[in-house]
Amino acid sequence: MTISDIIKNTKCPFAKNAKMVDPIVVDSLDLFHQINSVKSLISNFFINAPKLKYDALCLIFTDPLFGDTIEHLSQNTYNFFKAIEVIFNDFKVPEEILDYNDIWWPSIENERFFLVSFASCYSKHSPRFNHGDQSTYFFLQPVSSFENHAKDGNAVSDELRIKIRDLFSKHHQPYDGSISCLKNELVKMVHPLHFGDKIVQWWKATGEVI
Repeated sequence: MTISDIIKNTKCPFAKNAKMVDPIVVDSLDLFHQINSVKSLISNFFINAPKLKYDALCLIFTDPLFGDTIEHLSQNTYNFFKAIEVIFNDFKVPEEILDYNDIWWPSIENERFFLVSFASCYSKHSPRFNHGDQSTYFFLQPVSSFENHAKDGNAVSDELRIKIRDLFSKHHQPYDGSISCLKNELVKMVHPLHFGDKIVQWWKATGEVI
């Protein structure tokens, strides 16, 4: 499985012509030290993304335990965000969310971004299916990229979200609209294992390396 395979098979209308930089390979679950060692690469990507119109930076986590279960994926997503919270100091992961429509975004170098992950815990009926690969793929997608592609320049419009969701549904990989249209990006970072499952509250993880 390669990044090209994921891009080829996803139903996202922006993916096929995505402008990306070289992926970053992370081969340990010690995420703070791993991410800190490539801080300059990540920082440069987000600094240059608006000007050079980059669409995504892919991080490949090669340890099979990173995303083999939804519990491991949740834990390691927490560890990842806590690492970049400390390293870049651009945002803080809240401990509690009282309203899932409270606006919240992660950002690096003042550039907001989406996270889309593909992991081995997801089945072929999930939009996050990684086609049997044991690695987990994190695509960090700058909001500026979606603003470049969106006709009205609105990267987070309900119309755009509905369009993308409908494309996946037609290929039997449905998104839950009750989650995807929420305003808080935190609640979307770990996609539910099955359609109709509750929001995965990964931000309540313990912070342990597993």
